Amino acid sequence: MVFSPVSEDQLATIDTLRDNHYKQLRFTYFQDQHTLIVKVGMPGGVHGQATEDFSYMLRKKTIPMNLARELKNMGSTRYQAITSSNEADSAFRPSSSRPTIAHWPTVVIECGVSEGLNQLKMDACWWLNSSSGDVNIVLIIAIKQANKVIHIEKWEMVTVPNEQDIQGSANDFRKTPAHTGEVDILWPIAATGSLTLEFEKVFLRLPVPDTSEGDIIFSVADLEEWATDIWSALP
Repeated sequence: MVFSPVSEDQLATIDTLRDNHYKQLRFTYFQDQHTLIVKVGMPGGVHGQATEDFSYMLRKKTIPMNLARELKNMGSTRYQAITSSNEADSAFRPSSSRPTIAHWPTVVIECGVSEGLNQLKMDACWWLNSSSGDVNIVLIIAIKQANKVIHIEKWEMVTVPNEQDIQGSANDFRKTPAHTGEVDILWPIAATGSLTLEFEKVFLRLPVPDTSEGDIIFSVADLEEWATDIWSALP
């Protein structure tokens, strides 16, 4: 849902109302356009369970690495860019390198049940562009209840040729948000692949050699179990 015009004073009032009565709402706000986009999450529903269970699964992967306390779940904290702000469904930051809640997360999760995949892709681009490279990975989760399909995409900044510049100039290449991987989980439960979050992109350092530290890998079995829990909760 899109509302315009909405002043910053009005947004502050709406924030208070949301925090007291409608905590399932997520806001994206564009100051220069005085435009508020409202996303509706459903705690306790498919959206809430999918997001919370995936976030739990992610943090659980850090326990054998002794890094569960290091990776902070920022939930739907609002992050402010130059002319806009946004709230994810879930977000994670490494506390050693980004110690305060003002620091951008390294990993963001956006989930949609009723909204289209294009909106989730726009959200992914916002996080990667607006954070000036501080957000390294965005996972978008699109859930289709009608046919019980879950589609996951991994988005990152990638380097591509800059076709507008003269070859050999200093600007031969540029960074742009791009979809770098995907997994589909179909019904009956069958995942088309695994999903990897690179350690360095999550924790902003290399893993310590000869320890349990390493990439966070969601196996086919992990994803299928997660999806099974989502669908089994439906009446």
